[in-house]
Amino acid sequence: MAFSCLRILLVDDDEFLLSVMLSGLTEIGVGEVVTATNGARVLSLLEQGEVFDVIFTDLNMPKMDGIELMRHLSKRAYSGDMVLLTAEHPKVLQTAYSLAKAHNLRLLGVLQKPFSRDSLAAILGNVEYLKVNKPAIPTPQPEVSVDELEAAIQGGQFVPYFQPRIRVADRSVVGMEALARWQHPQKGLIMPGVFIPLAERSGLIEALSHLMLKASIEQLGVWQARGFELKVSANVTAGDMVDVGLPDRIYQWCEEACVTPSSIVLELTESQLMKNVELTLDTLIRLRLKGMTLAVDDFGTGYSNLGQIKRAPFSELKIDRSFVREGVCDDEGKAILHASIQLGKQLGLTVVAEGVETAAEWEAVSSYGADEVQGYFVAAPMPAQDVPTWIEKWDCDARRIAACTHSQPALL
Repeated sequence: MAFSCLRILLVDDDEFLLSVMLSGLTEIGVGEVVTATNGARVLSLLEQGEVFDVIFTDLNMPKMDGIELMRHLSKRAYSGDMVLLTAEHPKVLQTAYSLAKAHNLRLLGVLQKPFSRDSLAAILGNVEYLKVNKPAIPTPQPEVSVDELEAAIQGGQFVPYFQPRIRVADRSVVGMEALARWQHPQKGLIMPGVFIPLAERSGLIEALSHLMLKASIEQLGVWQARGFELKVSANVTAGDMVDVGLPDRIYQWCEEACVTPSSIVLELTESQLMKNVELTLDTLIRLRLKGMTLAVDDFGTGYSNLGQIKRAPFSELKIDRSFVREGVCDDEGKAILHASIQLGKQLGLTVVAEGVETAAEWEAVSSYGADEVQGYFVAAPMPAQDVPTWIEKWDCDARRIAACTHSQPALL
């Protein structure tokens, strides 16, 4: 893998360590490396207009330590990646990692001192992948009003985009998650971060949810008629969970689209289980009786307890992206990710790892027993018309990988 396009800044008060890292990065082909012995020097370089793809920084330094540096980088909206260098206690490291996330800094990972040339290459492999495969930094999103939102729902301006779900065992495409996008006639494509909070505040979220769910079922009918054996998953709202008419409505949409209800996965978060437990369980049970699959979304980030998950008729557990990301960074993160996946397996649920963005994350969730994977490592959400071509290419690549694997001689 070539790192010649990268410009890297090393920050550490140990000049011997800087020279060792400089040598290691040069050996693996990094294009340009700049060094600094404290955080204050970093800020001076940035103020002079210097731009870096990755900043490697120690945590414990004089004048300005790594924690202070992260605070200042966040204020300056630093858009590159970061790697933490440390010999500190794992608890300190974990807290620093959480702080970086709170500052909205892109943290590639952590290197424990001492480290090797191979560990440098491995962690930079993540940024190489992200540079090639992640979408460009989005343009600033426009402001929209409640009236615009209501008119858009009534006028059919919302469309589902679809992100693939891959079975780990054989790398086959088993489904698509439907994600709402607003195709505004004047303002272009508007992302959920703009309209979902507005829809929730204005009481339009259920109408939007139903619109997306019905459109997704109709699209699934088109794909299944073409021979694609897929399931489609979609989010439902807290309001949906107390709507006792929802199961019959979804079943009718399935009949109209010639879709089997068993190919529909409805996702809800843990916190949604807390609201009106009786009506929620009523709705959930009737959805299952009609054949739909139910999934706990963003597991680990809500406020429910395991007893609520146990008594509700779930079939899937979706591990939150934050657990996946931290599961390749330190022993505690690995333990939490492993335990979460194993909990789902022991409860007899299909475990889906969300937000998988790197090869290291794929390997981690695979080795811990996840059944399915979803995230940018596989593909970004795409328009419905792009799905068939994407599936055909993915399947072709998966067959080639399988053929190469099977052709390797057995080890005696």
